[in-house]
Amino acid sequence: MTKDVEADGFKDRRSRTLPEKLYIQLEGDYKKDESEVYFFYEGFDSVFYKKYGRSVFDGFKIKEYNCKGKSNVFSLYRRINWGNFICSRVLFFTDKDYDRLIGKIEEDVDNFNVFETRYYAVENYLGDSNAAEFVLQEFLRSYYNLIETDILEEKSSSFLRILNYFCDSMNPVNAWIAYNRRKVLEGDNDYCLPLQNVKFHQVFYIKNNNKEYQYCLSKKNEEIRSIFKDSAKKHFKATFFDEEIIDYYLNIMSFNSLEFIRGKFLMQLYLSFFQVLNEDKSFKHKCIVNPIDKNIFSLLCSCIDRKDYFPEDLKQFLELNYNNIK
Repeated sequence: MTKDVEADGFKDRRSRTLPEKLYIQLEGDYKKDESEVYFFYEGFDSVFYKKYGRSVFDGFKIKEYNCKGKSNVFSLYRRINWGNFICSRVLFFTDKDYDRLIGKIEEDVDNFNVFETRYYAVENYLGDSNAAEFVLQEFLRSYYNLIETDILEEKSSSFLRILNYFCDSMNPVNAWIAYNRRKVLEGDNDYCLPLQNVKFHQVFYIKNNNKEYQYCLSKKNEEIRSIFKDSAKKHFKATFFDEEIIDYYLNIMSFNSLEFIRGKFLMQLYLSFFQVLNEDKSFKHKCIVNPIDKNIFSLLCSCIDRKDYFPEDLKQFLELNYNNIK
């Protein structure tokens, strides 16, 4: 029987893993003598990183790749034959997650061309008080067409108060996520908590009391723990929870809550705040209320001006690699 070389080649291409496909793509895209840099992300993070990349790599063309997960980022990195590439032209951007906190790093690559966020997720940069104030005011200007300075300052001040309370209040939730993550990395999948079943509104809400917006706890700390226990027990076989380890994480997180908050929860805080704004009749008279029907992280990132907010760790990373190739 004659072997169908073309068909076998097609099957081989289909069976390749994503890191293999990305490596082949990089080999085809990479040009040694041209002003191009190559950015690899865990997911759809270009909306945040590319703006800063363009400001530092002035005159360079940026090509972007979605690795669809941190494990694929690291797998690709280890696959690359670095003798054929200039490291500072091939950059990787990853989230910190909880792995370092709990001392159970599943996979790791540590090099000067790998950026790791100082927070749990890239979204958390928008929880920095300086960034939040600027982004919120710019968002109200551009998306709500609000121009009155006093109202801009009033609403941004309200949001910052809510944000500070939110960060502190999230610690019990963060501690439970870290604990479950630790158990899974130890090989106990009975603790693989389905985070999609833990909803923002189960724990927190924002209300308008006609004077200022307030952030409120829907549940007390003990009730928050019950939510996590019940979620785990409903879907898995976990029956024992080590309260001492959870309290240990809770104590660590109290020193810098923002480092450990899930990015999705922070984005839901922004959305909840805008929802209260949309329902505020006095506010609606001052502007145009547009429905938020796009990804909130993308919308907020579009308001960032690198001249007003440039995370220091990201700035140092980009400038180091830029200087290495100039």
